[in-house]
Amino acid sequence: MRYYVLLPGVRSDPRDWANWAPRMATEINLLTSAKADEFRYMAFALTPKARQEERAEYVRSLAQRAYSAGYDVVLVGHSNGCEVIRQALEGLPPIVHSVHLIAGATEADMELAGWNRFLRKGIVGHLFIYKGTRDRVLQWIAAAGAFLGYGRLGWLGPKNIAPDQAHKITVIERPYEHCEWFEGFAFAQTREAITVAERLHD
Repeated sequence: MRYYVLLPGVRSDPRDWANWAPRMATEINLLTSAKADEFRYMAFALTPKARQEERAEYVRSLAQRAYSAGYDVVLVGHSNGCEVIRQALEGLPPIVHSVHLIAGATEADMELAGWNRFLRKGIVGHLFIYKGTRDRVLQWIAAAGAFLGYGRLGWLGPKNIAPDQAHKITVIERPYEHCEWFEGFAFAQTREAITVAERLHD
């Protein structure tokens, strides 16, 4: 059985029940045989790195606990949540079933970011990258604020993929804005993409 950990981006108020992460966790828990949980945190757009390593360490520990309890771990991030996941993978053994990076505000170069290494070592079994062709947040704001530590994976798509690891990377490209993955009909569409392993194992 899989255990999904959902990580939102900056400016996601943990008190907001309408945020995508708690809604998605509920959907996964009710509609599949898997378990899902949201990682709650609050970060501001101008200070995304504040307590970032602390967040990564918690996710790292949570992944290890879930794996020790017998679950296949699936990490799902949106925007800055993708960077938290990337940092959490450092130092982990090969225990993560798959990672879903939705509109990732993280480094697009797979070699520089460490994704080629994570895949090659089996730390991550499969990597799903969600690219929004109309993601103006990553196109303009992240570019202007590169000094803050934002990347543009969710707009540029993956670069410098290791040829021997390309079969472990799936790119899902849609004409979405930064948060549109979780709005209206797109919410169910995104849920279906995230839970692809549940359909494969039915």
